Amino acid sequence: MKKFISKFLCFVMCISFCTFPEVHAAESYEETEQDLVMYGDINDSGRVNIHDYNYLKKHLVKESFLDSSSLKRADMNKDGIVNVFDLVMLKRKISNTNIYLDCDTKKISTDKEETTVYFYADVYLENVTVSLYDALTDELVMEMLDDGKYSVSGDDLPSDGIYSCRFEIDNSEEKTFYYYAKIEETGETSDYSKIKVYKPLTSQDLEDMNTVNNEINSLFQNEQFTTLSIDEQRAELETLLDKLIEDGLVQKDSVSYNASSKMLSYKYKCGIMGSITLTKK
Repeated sequence: MKKFISKFLCFVMCISFCTFPEVHAAESYEETEQDLVMYGDINDSGRVNIHDYNYLKKHLVKESFLDSSSLKRADMNKDGIVNVFDLVMLKRKISNTNIYLDCDTKKISTDKEETTVYFYADVYLENVTVSLYDALTDELVMEMLDDGKYSVSGDDLPSDGIYSCRFEIDNSEEKTFYYYAKIEETGETSDYSKIKVYKPLTSQDLEDMNTVNNEINSLFQNEQFTTLSIDEQRAELETLLDKLIEDGLVQKDSVSYNASSKMLSYKYKCGIMGSITLTKK
């Protein structure tokens, strides 16, 4: 079943059509009000680096386009507009940091028994105290150590500038956890490290997703549809998605359109995000 699910998701992400390419599905779930925006983490990798800078630069010169969630994370100055000023701020953020946090696990299934997560903070200052905090509450989780005691702290080598800690994540329900590391002496903090707890897909989820994809396929392969303008295609597709919402296969109020990238996004019944980029030759 796991291999089948993996192959199915790969298929959904790679579906393309001669005239209307790029129908995507990406693992997701119903977000809560407590979810945080990791500004600068444009490719949603859990860290801010030169790759994010390149993604934003390509978007600004229209070499490629970011989806709606990536655009939100790219809005560094939070003014609702993604432009060159955000690119400058992103470059400055990448260049001027003394601490970076990472963890060995980004996603945990609700049915997984092993939930130990190891955190690692790269610190570019010597003789400092480093702590891990819950980003949603700003409460101290535990001190991070550079002691080389792997069985206790999860740290591999002593005094190498990488501080570590380990603890168990509560995976009893779907939730996103956010953490940051802090240099206590200077108050400098790292970017957020994000861990998603999710429910695994069922065979019914896959069947429902396949039904949605087949409906979209049928619309794309209609000869009359291929003659429509981008705006007319969008209207037809939104009508179809409204029907799928009524059928309970697409989540209500999940449909959105990004005019700059011509991307229409929606959520399947199971919470996975789907998107279609409309292009007309």
